[in-house]
Amino acid sequence: MNTKQRGDITEAIAVAELKRMGFTVSTPVGETSRYDLIVDTGNDLLRIQCKTGWMTDDGALVFKACSTEYNTSGHHANRSYDGEIDAFLIRQPETDALYFIPIEDAPSREMTLRLDGEANQRQNDASEYRLSESLATAGE
Repeated sequence: MNTKQRGDITEAIAVAELKRMGFTVSTPVGETSRYDLIVDTGNDLLRIQCKTGWMTDDGALVFKACSTEYNTSGHHANRSYDGEIDAFLIRQPETDALYFIPIEDAPSREMTLRLDGEANQRQNDASEYRLSESLATAGE
């Protein structure tokens, strides 16, 4: 499975769960937006970038909080989403668990979520970002 297919699955699971939670979900037309979904919380419209995380050997979920862009000579640069989205929605592919990360909580390159509660200064406690709890308070 390629990265586009994984991303499509993540978006589909995210839309289904957000709809199950009672949110109105819209998608931009075309591929030019930096966000994948718009979620209407009733109080706000949130621009959401969906990402598929990956598991580390020590049981943490990691995702890229930036995009990589290449120029014609093959050089690349990491591009932040700051100011262009409101939050990330991260899927853990092994369980399809979803995590809602406000952009202000995400570092500029990569974020690590500890699933076992053993967070430290370089890793965040995933329980703080479970979709069902964290999005319920977003937009209030």
